[in-house]
Amino acid sequence: MKKTLLLLGAGIISFTSNAQSTISNQSFESWQNIVVKDSLDEWMTSTLQYQMQGIMDVNNAYKITPGYATVSAIHLETVLWYDQGAGMNDTLFGYAIKNAAGGSGFDGFPYSDTVDVFKCWYKCGIVGGDQGIIIIELSNNGIVYSSTTYPIVGSVGTWTQLTIPLINGATEVPDSVFVGFASSDPFNPGVAAPGSWLEVDELSFEFLSGSTVPAAIPNNSFENWTTETISQPQSWYSFDPIMFNTTGQVYVTQSATASHLSSSAQIETTFENIMYNIPSLLTNGFYIIGNDSLMGGSPFNAQPAQFTGDFQYSGIFSDTAWVYVKFWNSGTGFLLEAMDTLLDAASWTTFSIDLTFTEAPDSVLVLFFSGNNIGSTLLVDHLQFVGGDVSTPEFTANAANLVVYPNPSNDQATILFQNADVINVMDLNGKLISQITNFPGNKIDLNTSDWENGIYIIQLINDGKVEAKKLTVQH
Repeated sequence: MKKTLLLLGAGIISFTSNAQSTISNQSFESWQNIVVKDSLDEWMTSTLQYQMQGIMDVNNAYKITPGYATVSAIHLETVLWYDQGAGMNDTLFGYAIKNAAGGSGFDGFPYSDTVDVFKCWYKCGIVGGDQGIIIIELSNNGIVYSSTTYPIVGSVGTWTQLTIPLINGATEVPDSVFVGFASSDPFNPGVAAPGSWLEVDELSFEFLSGSTVPAAIPNNSFENWTTETISQPQSWYSFDPIMFNTTGQVYVTQSATASHLSSSAQIETTFENIMYNIPSLLTNGFYIIGNDSLMGGSPFNAQPAQFTGDFQYSGIFSDTAWVYVKFWNSGTGFLLEAMDTLLDAASWTTFSIDLTFTEAPDSVLVLFFSGNNIGSTLLVDHLQFVGGDVSTPEFTANAANLVVYPNPSNDQATILFQNADVINVMDLNGKLISQITNFPGNKIDLNTSDWENGIYIIQLINDGKVEAKKLTVQH
């Protein structure tokens, strides 16, 4: 499977040996647990809202320690965030709203004691011209009979108690109560200033007009938090955070079936992908669903001849997967893009996309898609940019002709092959370490006990065709 795309633009730029010619984690060996839900129990927060939307780089409502009198409190902060979809900065205030168990957080929580005072401990640093707020509303049968908004301004560096009278609080018995905090005024967003912050702890109600002691506000000391994580390939991105917060499921997983080292990335089109219209994509950049656009990627300034990788694929009902690669230069704009269709392959197969450059890129974006039908599953591994000014040897793939194991190797590695004229062992810079031309059979044992830890290239040449595998030596 090979497609050739011509570069748009003109001019040739020479490269030195320090060209960025790879993307991070190209064999999907490094996986990390990312936080997809770091939530305050029984509260809705701004951080949780953004996490549910798949925005993982905004955390403006989080736990701090110590609190006023207990282990923790909550910190709310107004931050400046770059909106990739809109292509502009946005000012986001931090908030926390007490919600009913399992509720959305914006309708309050059940409460049935008469109250006329709200108390809390707080610290703050509000930027001039901005103000934080505290909102308490008491409702009965859906009608708000007491609404109090308390402004927070200036700077308070030590824990200080606030006592806030609740207007008309003693006149009725509530059936629900709304309690909310924000680091900037949500009703006047034009004054919200990045850097404004508010910390609160130890919330309570009182009923000064009567003799009863009101019930405690659940999780009023901000002690109970829930953190959930999912495993994702490092430096790669998917819609799994959105899917997990929506359905509790993921579609990208680490697979022990690997063509190269010990793992690969598995992308499966699931029922949840189809049900919630979430594309089953894995990319080193970002895909904006709203306007169907791609952004981001990795620094890359080499001019390789090919982009290759190994895959296995099972397409349901004749489904197909695809791989997409895009190059651009921030100075001159879009340069080159290519997309290759991936068909059913029960064993490891190599895709190969030819690249022709007349101008150097500075960025590259790679994207994989597992298909449109539920159950279609794509495994990808061992991505490479080869040829051109990249030192890794260009090769034609025929996985059955060259096998190297164990990989990683400690003291010995074995090479199995069908046919070969020459076998070369090289380092990643292309320096020849060993050349083998006499083959007593179809097997060669390499003594790697004296080799330095690192990655080596095993290159097989047969009848003019070149094939290569990477061997990792790790003592």
